[in-house]
Amino acid sequence: MKKLFAWIARNERHLSTIVFVGGFILDNLAYPYASLDWINFLFLSFLVIAALCIILNHLLHKDRADAAPSWKNPLYTLLPIVAQFFIGGLLSGCVILYSRSATFGVSWPFLLVLFAVFVANEALQKYRERLAFHTILFFFTLYSYAIFALPIARGEIGSLIFLESGLASVIIFALFLCILRVIGKKRLMESLRRILIACGIIIVLVNVFYFTGILPPLPLALKDAGIYHAIVRTGTGYSVQAEEATWAPFSAEVVHYTSGSTLYAYSAVFAPISLSTPIVHRWQKYNDTTHSWDTIASIAFPISGGRDTGYRGYSAFSSLTPGAWRVSIETLNGGVLGRIRFDLENAQVLPALHTELK
Repeated sequence: MKKLFAWIARNERHLSTIVFVGGFILDNLAYPYASLDWINFLFLSFLVIAALCIILNHLLHKDRADAAPSWKNPLYTLLPIVAQFFIGGLLSGCVILYSRSATFGVSWPFLLVLFAVFVANEALQKYRERLAFHTILFFFTLYSYAIFALPIARGEIGSLIFLESGLASVIIFALFLCILRVIGKKRLMESLRRILIACGIIIVLVNVFYFTGILPPLPLALKDAGIYHAIVRTGTGYSVQAEEATWAPFSAEVVHYTSGSTLYAYSAVFAPISLSTPIVHRWQKYNDTTHSWDTIASIAFPISGGRDTGYRGYSAFSSLTPGAWRVSIETLNGGVLGRIRFDLENAQVLPALHTELK
């Protein structure tokens, strides 16, 4: 056992990276099939265990000497690795949840954070640096979870709920820092400045992402969307008529229209059972002169939570002209759930259509 723990201690940084990847893979296998209650349970459990590991590790290191008592050696070795596993699970869970609620272009900051974690994990060696590293990541995951959980608890989403989630995260994290200070003030003070600066940067960036529409509007998630030529409400859902899809990599879908016809944008948006909120279909056309997307129409309608495959709804638009179009599916404050991109072409006669049930 002494040889095993000695080997683990020598390779702790590399093992932490492997364990981090293990947590990421495990979450990718579990989260897509987990219920909302199970996801909440996992997040809360991981947060508590990660916090306890950081606190215990800080307690062991507060008066650390080069020759530590023998009973502490396994804990010295294992606690940082265990903390890394659960922090890795929290981060990967955040990436999965946020990615399910937005397009890749909106979720890329979280992938960037993951990459930074891998790099920092190999670079940080001293305990005071690792304490700061784990503590900062703990705050990030706590903040990310609060953004997801508070709208579910309150049954609504919006800017006020988002700000409340940030306030709740700061209060909980302040209590966590107080515990670390009581346990080992000297060690904490060596890292406190960089912890506070990093957490301040996280707060500023997350708020910038939210109020510019970059942050996905959790806990909503787009399950299905498309452009159709006709849509009829049936007893069990919707019957839609669509053109036969032609697969073309890196190209937008081509949709045809005839003079005076109408197109329909369909979406199915998942929301927790306690949550009801409006969403917006923003019909936009690309402006070749300004090289930007001009909003031609915005159509809002309410959705209610509780349906696993999403609350279904649609918008209709008839002022059609040829060109590049998209329908952006958003919340009222501009959070983007997804976009339907298509090129519109005029035709004398519509191509053959087929019927789908939604």
